Amino acid sequence: MTTRETEAGLVRLTSEQCTFTFERVHPGVMLVSIDGYDKGDFHTAPLDEIVAEMQRHAPLALFIDASRARGAAWTVSQQWTSWFHANVDRLSRVNILVRSKYVKQTILVAKELSRTKNLLRLYSHPERFTNLLKEQAPHWQAVAS
Repeated sequence: MTTRETEAGLVRLTSEQCTFTFERVHPGVMLVSIDGYDKGDFHTAPLDEIVAEMQRHAPLALFIDASRARGAAWTVSQQWTSWFHANVDRLSRVNILVRSKYVKQTILVAKELSRTKNLLRLYSHPERFTNLLKEQAPHWQAVAS
């Protein structure tokens, strides 16, 4: 079972093992935070949230904080890979913060298979990731999770 909640400008999708939080930090700039293991319970809901933002503001600069992600099922990884390939023209950049070596390897495979060249960029230092986000959205303030 999954839930979708909205609160103070955030959208939160929650399942038993994973939570996605979506925040528009500036028109055309979205922050997605992932916490846990995505086993596929959400189906297309996370991508649908991003598509809704791209319909309002494209191209979209996407920031994905996967520092608390523990991984994803193979089908989920394939879904994201296909989605990146299909939406490369609607995304200006995808910046991804990772800590886990497993998540990093999964994203590197997705990056290669998506054939999107340098669209996806991985970061291991939270400060660099946050500074890039603040360059895109100077008035953004981190929301306590």
